[in-house]
Amino acid sequence: MLLTSPHCSTSRALRDWRRGDPFSFFHLAFVDETRTIRATLTRHNRPNRTILPDTRKPAAIGALILLPELETVVVAHLLEIDPFDQPAVEESKVLAREYLMRR
Repeated sequence: MLLTSPHCSTSRALRDWRRGDPFSFFHLAFVDETRTIRATLTRHNRPNRTILPDTRKPAAIGALILLPELETVVVAHLLEIDPFDQPAVEESKVLAREYLMRR
């Protein structure tokens, strides 16, 4: 699945970056890398998608951040895996608490 925006061009991103828009730097820094990764994955028949929003509103960015988290939970449920069971994370918390108590 590829969702692109006609409003998201490199020349516009460069202009906006020069005006101080930090999101434009993200576009400039990663757009070419994203294109090459997408082309490589596609050439090797690997599923991939690129989502380029046509807005820079915080709510849209937040939705993009939330999307893979929700997908992980749904796929884990389908595979009967508990995505919230993270033994290494829990063990790290216990060890950190023990370390802090000794100080």
